Amino acid sequence: MAQLDLTGIGRSADLFQTGPTSSLSRFLMNWAEEMAYRLRDAAPKATGGLGQSIAPNAESEDKAVAVQIEMDEYWDFVNEGVDGTQRSFGSPYKFTQSTKVAGIFHGLRESMWPATKSLHPQPDQTIDEMTWAIAHGVKKGGIEPTYFFENIMTDEVIDQLQRQLLDEFGRALLEKTFDNL
Repeated sequence: MAQLDLTGIGRSADLFQTGPTSSLSRFLMNWAEEMAYRLRDAAPKATGGLGQSIAPNAESEDKAVAVQIEMDEYWDFVNEGVDGTQRSFGSPYKFTQSTKVAGIFHGLRESMWPATKSLHPQPDQTIDEMTWAIAHGVKKGGIEPTYFFENIMTDEVIDQLQRQLLDEFGRALLEKTFDNL
């Protein structure tokens, strides 16, 4: 009859260390880098700023590893869209009659959006006047959702990550635990 020696199981804990160079941290960071790559590829290319801002970040503490995919704050407005005052997409975000056009205008101007679209003002119009007119149109018409995040971070992707974690670390744990049989 084979005996199961559990005295070495404590040595299996190195599989689950959470430092930045641990196997678990490297595995999760590689996954986050792949997801960030997919999100950058799927992000709308209006100015390219959102896609360029997407980056993975991993932090490890005592007994936990947190992996995040960071991106500019406005990502969810692009993802979920914004309902306009005259057109609705069913978004959780809405421009209302009280929404200041100036905020939209400054966002468009700072991102240089009109220039990236090769838009040129009419002969009797300045670039700021044209951008102000576009901002009014955005307020009325809203921003159509892209769902670029949901299209990448699906339930299937999360399920696959869970299976990969179990395969990778479950197999290694079994090998370390039962190698004395």
